Amino acid sequence: MTSLATTMRNRRNAQRSTGPRSAAGKAVARRNSLKHGLTANPAVGVVEDAGAYENFYARLIEQIQPQCLIEQCLVDRIAVSLWRLYRAMRAETAVTGLAVSSIKPMREDVQAWIRDIHEAWQPRLVQITDRAEIREAVKRHEIEPGQTLVRTMRPGLRSLQRMFDRKIMASASGLSAVILMTQNFYDRLSAQDQRMAWMEVEIFAWLLGVPVHCFPLIVDDPSPASSDGGPASLLQQIEHANRRDAGQPISPALSGHIESRLAMFQQQRCVVADPSCEAEHRGQQESALLPEAPILDRLLRYETHAERSLMKSLEQLANLRGTSVDAMKSRYFSENLFALQADAAGNGWNENTLFGQLDSAKRSQMN
Repeated sequence: MTSLATTMRNRRNAQRSTGPRSAAGKAVARRNSLKHGLTANPAVGVVEDAGAYENFYARLIEQIQPQCLIEQCLVDRIAVSLWRLYRAMRAETAVTGLAVSSIKPMREDVQAWIRDIHEAWQPRLVQITDRAEIREAVKRHEIEPGQTLVRTMRPGLRSLQRMFDRKIMASASGLSAVILMTQNFYDRLSAQDQRMAWMEVEIFAWLLGVPVHCFPLIVDDPSPASSDGGPASLLQQIEHANRRDAGQPISPALSGHIESRLAMFQQQRCVVADPSCEAEHRGQQESALLPEAPILDRLLRYETHAERSLMKSLEQLANLRGTSVDAMKSRYFSENLFALQADAAGNGWNENTLFGQLDSAKRSQMN
């Protein structure tokens, strides 16, 4: 059971927590319990701009011109129903927009591949747990017995070649990434504006076909020994071209190898891009235009409820005035009630399409 002292302390603390005091803070706090806002009263302005609704409501009153309190109430219901139909349309647009925007364009995939490749070459401090290697380090007096052995390594190289063979060479975006990287390194090597760092030379050599196992996993290890015509020879050719004097051209052998490698990448991209990545991306976007079943069902139910409420209010107003719904549409709704909202949304939705849907809903109710 809570003691009296605790109760009094809680009351004193409650006096200090008065909530937001400014108008902006209160405007934010009033939305704390908001979930989706579909059933909110448009006139309140909790979710939408109250001024836009008031403008719309004033135009509706001007066109219908209610003659009594009952007609005024029916016009209020008509305004709310019309606004909720427009709200449902905007909600569907927002849902599909979020779904389409969640599909990454190809350029983002290409950038992701470039980041992954660079990340694989980055050195990191790695704790060595192999007991045999730890014993050898103790024998070489690198560490004292019981100390932790830490080396600067590039662990990403262990999986880089497998990623290249299985994923990059089978992906149009991955091939686009290696083409961009190879062409960028080639341009920098040709221009001699700035020498490439040693790690960039290694990445360039790997892109040109030097296997990953030819590069040291431990950063402190020496560079691989040279061999005539072997992978290390290609690495040395790139480094020699990187350090050549200004005005000297790249050796024809290296230039030919780079260009043939680029041609191979481009040919492989044409193979894996059938159908093209652009068409596949458009297909993903088009499929995202249809909301998921639960969201679509909620929107349809909401629109159906708003349409029924609108038709019922229109019929009641028509009965009070001794006319028909069709006559009221032709008389009071000759102007575009949604000009302001259509301009803002850019979708050209007007009362003709709206009442076409309402007529269909009315016929379905009669059937």
